[in-house]
Amino acid sequence: MENFLVIHQLRCNGVLEGIRICRKGFPSRILYADFKQRYKVLNASVIPEGQFMDNKKASEKLLGSIDVNHDDYKFGHTKVSQIPPVKADNKTHINRIPCTI
Repeated sequence: MENFLVIHQLRCNGVLEGIRICRKGFPSRILYADFKQRYKVLNASVIPEGQFMDNKKASEKLLGSIDVNHDDYKFGHTKVSQIPPVKADNKTHINRIPCTI
């Protein structure tokens, strides 16, 4: 495998820019409907099948039911924002909800 071609491919697809943005500590945001659809497998019993539940309420219940630090996310009007924690030495590390979430 040629390292130059791999780096070039990652740069052209925007992967390296996405990593740079995450390392700066900017929050990632996801719509409530997308969050509910993507992460309901983490605790499906919280979201009842066949019953309507507001996407924001479902996201709140889902995040409240799993072992996630509640300071690492916030609820907005339309989206869940996950904020990566910043270490004391000004370096950032990304503890994502299992999608990398």
